[in-house]
Amino acid sequence: MNLDTYGILTAFYGVLIPSNGTMPSGSEIIAESDLHQLLEMTHKYAKSIENVCEFISKESVSLSKEGASNITDQNRVAILRSMESTMPSDFDMFLEATYLLYYSKPIIHQLIKWNTDEDADKNQLKPFDSSILDNISKREPFWREI
Repeated sequence: MNLDTYGILTAFYGVLIPSNGTMPSGSEIIAESDLHQLLEMTHKYAKSIENVCEFISKESVSLSKEGASNITDQNRVAILRSMESTMPSDFDMFLEATYLLYYSKPIIHQLIKWNTDEDADKNQLKPFDSSILDNISKREPFWREI
C-alpha cells in the first residue's frame, strides 16, 4: 500500500481516541506519515492495516458515494463495530497501532506528565526482597511424585 491509502484511517483515529478538552484526538495527533514510518519499522501491523483500509473503504462506499471522507462519526462507529465483530484480530492490530502512535508523541507525554526517562529515580523498581519467600520455601511441594 502507498502512503495515500492510509489517509482513509485519519478520521477513524479521532473516533478511537476522541478529544476530551485537555487531550487532543487521535486525528489531531496521528499523521499518515506516522503510520507509514511504523510500518517501515515493523511488519507486525502491515497485513492487518491493509485489511482495515480495505474494509473501511468498502463499508464507506456503501454508505456514501464519496467514500470515507464523507461519512459521519456515527457511521464510523458502526464501521468499527462491524469490523470488530467480523475481523477481530485485524481490528485489535489497528487499535494497538493507533494507541502506539498516539502515545509515542512527545506532546502526549507532556500532557499526561509521563517521564519516559527509564533511568529516572521514579521509574526505578525496588530490589526484590527474597525473604518474603522464606515461608513458602519451607512447605512441602503440593504436587505428588510419580
